[in-house]
Amino acid sequence: MKIIALCLLVPFIANCSKGNVSNAIKKNIESEEVNFILSNSLTLINGEKISLSNIYAIPNNIDSIQVDNVQFEATLSDYCGKGNYIYDEEKMDGFLPKKLEFILYYQYKKNNTEPTAFNFKQDNANLYLTVTNHEIITKYCNKTNIRTRNTAFLLKVYSNGARYNLLAINDIKSIDEI
Repeated sequence: MKIIALCLLVPFIANCSKGNVSNAIKKNIESEEVNFILSNSLTLINGEKISLSNIYAIPNNIDSIQVDNVQFEATLSDYCGKGNYIYDEEKMDGFLPKKLEFILYYQYKKNNTEPTAFNFKQDNANLYLTVTNHEIITKYCNKTNIRTRNTAFLLKVYSNGARYNLLAINDIKSIDEI
């Protein structure tokens, strides 16, 4: 459990600090006992609760990937910044349709940019999630405390009998617009 928590925690801290994590902080995190549960679960509209994974926690030997379009409600919180890639071209090559590969990764490579993420709150948990649609980023990046219904790609990655869940926001609607 400690190793899994560290795999999820260190990239999260690096992302939130925009990559400026000192070696002293990394060493301190790795040497401390991690006795808390990370807030990385999300409740979908259909009531299903999923635990979100980090791309770095997924093993290299993927068995299969299932992609679902899902929806969830949350509050668009107070942060818009650098997102995480949820597609790894070495690990995931050949598992996804080319159009989805483009949306999740190659559009950024083509434009020499990086993904953007929004900070959402759901059930008192902060969820920092990558947004794949530039129009949504332009419309919602500077807005805060808005209740939203979000449509996302849920990648269910299967490896060695385990399931890893990756999520990328594809559409956001204010609850007031629905």
